[in-house]
Amino acid sequence: MPQLSQSHRLRKTSAGALALKTRDKALSARARTLLILIDGNRKASELAAFSPNADESLLLLVELIAAGFAEIVDGAPLATHGIAPSPTAPVVAVLIQTNREVLTDSINAATNFLDGWMGSASEPYRQQLESCESLTEFEATVHEIKTRLAASGWIARSQLFEVAALGR
Repeated sequence: MPQLSQSHRLRKTSAGALALKTRDKALSARARTLLILIDGNRKASELAAFSPNADESLLLLVELIAAGFAEIVDGAPLATHGIAPSPTAPVVAVLIQTNREVLTDSINAATNFLDGWMGSASEPYRQQLESCESLTEFEATVHEIKTRLAASGWIARSQLFEVAALGR
């Protein structure tokens, strides 16, 4: 997972521009808004200030970088960047670890529900869920699977799947 300092400037990658253009469902509304604001000139701290929850925005910026939708403009390769000392750096590091744990738990809950209901027929959905690398991508995948299940006539089950996967 890439690490980010508040002083890093970010720019959209071609994948990020394409994701906005095609309205990629892997982006949540908040992630999409942040990606729109990324222009190569704004620092991470400036981008985070557009949100009422700066720590959550910093985490979303890290997810956008990890997904290849944005990149750090500082000139050094991404892999060499560490979290620079800042008041929110420890919070961001904790949020990243918590985010991974939540993602793993959410994927397990979703796949366990599908396995219990569909047995081996759930394998394509399992693979799709297990390939998710961020909560944003996971949420979009859950909604996509829910829509497919509902379209197949399993409306109540699709709603139960969403509750099992997302906890809501």
